[in-house]
Amino acid sequence: MGDVVDQAAHTKDTGRRLLTVLGELALLAVSSDAGRHHEAQRVYLSGVVAARAAADHALTGQLLSSLAYQITTVGDPRDAVLLARSAARGARQAIPVVRALLHERVAWCQDRCQDRDGNRVRAVLGEASSPPPGSRWCA
Repeated sequence: MGDVVDQAAHTKDTGRRLLTVLGELALLAVSSDAGRHHEAQRVYLSGVVAARAAADHALTGQLLSSLAYQITTVGDPRDAVLLARSAARGARQAIPVVRALLHERVAWCQDRCQDRDGNRVRAVLGEASSPPPGSRWCA
């Protein structure tokens, strides 16, 4: 689908918005609940490509953390933790509610790895409560 956006005639802003829509559609079109995990992974990653091309870091993080959720269930939870952490780190400038969601997914993936100590989980959730620089008004 990204090829259609690349080949169509439009302004840069319209192209960015179209890529964001493709990323959002990827979240809706995922087939992991139907047991088609490889297809779901392909759709998530296509959405990531579109969201990154649109410079939408929050959407990129949401897609990657959703893929981490899936990997925790059907793959190696340690890979999921790494992916979820990367998603949260890449969206540090997102609004607080998005950051909270991403950090919750890190904590959930870590829990699935049998991290019963809880110290890292508390630290991750603590990171979610810190507003990004320049956004004190929304804290």
